[in-house]
Amino acid sequence: MIRTLSHMIDIAVKENRIENGIYYLEILEKANKLFDLWSYNSYGAYFEFYCKNKDPEKTIEALKNMLDALLERWQPSKSPLYKHIKDGQDSFSQEMYAYIVNHILHDPDHELDFIKDHPDFIILLKNAKSNIGSIGSN
Repeated sequence: MIRTLSHMIDIAVKENRIENGIYYLEILEKANKLFDLWSYNSYGAYFEFYCKNKDPEKTIEALKNMLDALLERWQPSKSPLYKHIKDGQDSFSQEMYAYIVNHILHDPDHELDFIKDHPDFIILLKNAKSNIGSIGSN
């Protein structure tokens, strides 16, 4: 179901059906909560959607939420659905956080050119760079 919603979001973006895309994002977020999944998943979808639609404020907000979610370790064993799954290690979040921040800093595909000079984006990146290495010590 999550994968299907992700494809529906991609199609909505390609067909410029913004309202449908937002609706699918909201359903995806509810499904993530319903199935006790990592909040990073839905924030990542929001980030991709708003980035592709070149919405500066929403892209920055989604990026902030996405990075914040990486600072909080997902503990699947706390959910009755995933009690059999051992909680992951902090190093996974730390590595993923560092990878995403470095990818955004270098932006090889220039997908973020539309926000690179936005003051909120500059502050977010500055804070994100300072967080690298501190994940897992919370």
